[in-house]
Amino acid sequence: MPRWKKILYALLAVGAATACVWLVLYFIQKPDTCADGVERTGGECVGVNGQGYDFGTPEIHDVSRAIARENKRIDGQPHVTVAVMLPLQSDKVALRRQMLSDLQGAYLGQRQANEGEGEPPRIRLVLANPGRAYKQQQKVVDILLRMADSPKDRLRAVTGFNLSLDDTREAVKRLTKHKVPVLASRISGDGIANEDRTDGTAELRFPGLARLIPTNHDAAQALANFSGERGRENRRTVLVYDKRSDAYNESLAKAFSGIDEKGPPGPAAMPFESPAIDEAGSTGNQFTQTANNICDSGASTIYFAGRTLHLRIFALKLAQVDCQNRHYTIVSGSDAASLRQDMTEKDWQQLRGADGKAKVTVQYAAPRTRTPGVPRWPTGSGSGEPTTTASPPRRSSPSTSPSRRRPWTP
Repeated sequence: MPRWKKILYALLAVGAATACVWLVLYFIQKPDTCADGVERTGGECVGVNGQGYDFGTPEIHDVSRAIARENKRIDGQPHVTVAVMLPLQSDKVALRRQMLSDLQGAYLGQRQANEGEGEPPRIRLVLANPGRAYKQQQKVVDILLRMADSPKDRLRAVTGFNLSLDDTREAVKRLTKHKVPVLASRISGDGIANEDRTDGTAELRFPGLARLIPTNHDAAQALANFSGERGRENRRTVLVYDKRSDAYNESLAKAFSGIDEKGPPGPAAMPFESPAIDEAGSTGNQFTQTANNICDSGASTIYFAGRTLHLRIFALKLAQVDCQNRHYTIVSGSDAASLRQDMTEKDWQQLRGADGKAKVTVQYAAPRTRTPGVPRWPTGSGSGEPTTTASPPRRSSPSTSPSRRRPWTP
């Protein structure tokens, strides 16, 4: 074979091998996309989408499509973009129901804002999934910041934020640092708040952050005031707290510890440890011992610094303890507002007891919002005073300012 043919064949072989390597690397490195703007990473679909993608959560399929239709309707008109940043995937039914409620509210707000005539700009809504417990928020914030700088997207605000976590704080910090306003819907941790001073001299840690609910400190003080002098007797109260690293739990435990109580010292704080926000782990076993210790202590008011999943387990364990017909009051934070979604009829029966009287009452503080068509919730003495009810919690009382919310009893 002539020398030039050998050289030619060698070059062709090298070229073919190079092409194969390039194709292999391309497919290996190519992002695994769930939808436009959304990548599959760590088993989750993380990213931003406003075209109707439901992030694999069937419960939000219809509302995601409705948002996409509204986005398409206003396309071509002057508009700005608002992102709803929430974890949008979960294997917990109660959490998926909460997602649906959040997105339905966002969609109704979008429709209302877009209905006015001669009132530009219109609102384009996009869904931003930062992954479970906001663990992948950095990737999503990167996208949102690019959208804020884009003349096409014109991102002008980010709302959502339903969990007080370190990763949530970092997301809010980056967005506000880059002058993207943030409207936080349900974060109550004191670490994600601007200091409030009447003289206006406080330095804003998160310039552009607006919150809808009070901090854990304010909520704890409101609940202590509602409980009255009896509720603030040191010997009658005990703190039960989750020692897992969690900004919400830590903030709430600190707030409860700061409540001014009278009388001789009461029982020491009782810790437990959960594996995660939405995992029970061995908390049931831990709470069995805790409930017995509380019965022996004589305490009747429990300050609970933990998440809703664990609050439900604790309340049920407390109701199981035969403690001379003692009635317990559990005081917790805003996360308890979603407790009803986790409760079954069997759970309610257990908390009521055989005689139908409440064995356990849960109090929590949250804002009161007015929703058209929703009846006003009856209040106690004075505006915003909570009352005790012998039924599962109903929708919150209408008002726009944060206030103490009524406790519920099964």
